[in-house]
Formats: sequence, structure tokens, C-alpha cells
Amino acid sequence: MTSITLDDMLAVATPQDVLEKIELTNSPVLDKLARSCAKVTKRPHVNIVLYSADEVYTIGSYNPVCMRMKRTLYGPILQKPIIELSDFVLQSTHSDTQTIAQMKSFTMATINVAGETVGGISVHDYQECSTLTESQKDFLIQAAQLAACVIETKARLKTTLMNAFSLSNF
Repeated sequence: MTSITLDDMLAVATPQDVLEKIELTNSPVLDKLARSCAKVTKRPHVNIVLYSADEVYTIGSYNPVCMRMKRTLYGPILQKPIIELSDFVLQSTHSDTQTIAQMKSFTMATINVAGETVGGISVHDYQECSTLTESQKDFLIQAAQLAACVIETKARLKTTLMNAFSLSNF
């Protein structure tokens, strides 16, 4: 019986596929990170999300609006470290316009694992429309890098537990 590591899984599948297979759930650490993002950016809603093929699901939040939603961002835009409301509007489809029209501000720092964007930390507001300062954006980028470390650590722990479980049933 051989054990499979996270690195083994990443060698044969995309990080997004691996994280979807591992099924990460909410994390108190990421909830605290979201709270810090809310304080620094002065935004009332923060979601730390992972992408699946066609959905976005929340794994950490502060005052979330919704926990699962249809995925709307694809392609080269995800290579940017910061995505603004104007970028989001350009990528949106007709079905997304109601959600976007309600937002006054939206900024997302992308979360990268193994060189691929797998999610992001979004801060948004339905009342205020001021943009983030450069230092707030830098904080959000650093928070996204920290979230990537937390996600990767949780994924490694989960694969270790899966291996231990399969060995105990051997």
C-alpha cells in the first residue's frame, strides 16, 4: 500500500482539481484573516473563496453575503494580483448584472497555489464606493499569500489523514 502526498496529486492534476477533490471546508484561521482584512480595508463584507469548475465557495469570511455562488471570473484576469470592480464588470455576464449593480466597491486579491489561481480574498461594500489605498491593496495581497499557505497546509494535513485512514483499513 503506497501513500499519496499533496505533491504527488499536484504532479498529475491542477491545483484547483486537487483542492476540489480534497474538499476543504471553513477554517477559523481564515475567518480571523477575513476579519483582519475587514478592519484594514474598512469594508463590511469579506469572503475568502476557492474556485471549482463552475462555482465559488467560501472557506473563510467576515460578515458574508453568500457562501456559494456561480463562478464569474475566468481566464487571464485571474493572473492579476488585484482585481477591481471595473475588471469584474468586464468579465460579467447578463445573469451577474444584478449582483454587480448592487456593489459599490469590490476588490479581490488572488490566491495562488502551485502557480495557479485557485481563489481569492474579496472585500466589497454595498454602501461606500471609495477605492482602496495602495497600502490596503498591499495588505490584501499579503493576506492572500498567507491564505495560500493556510490552504496548502490544510491540504497537506488532509492528504496525510486520508493516507492514515486508508492504511488503517488495509
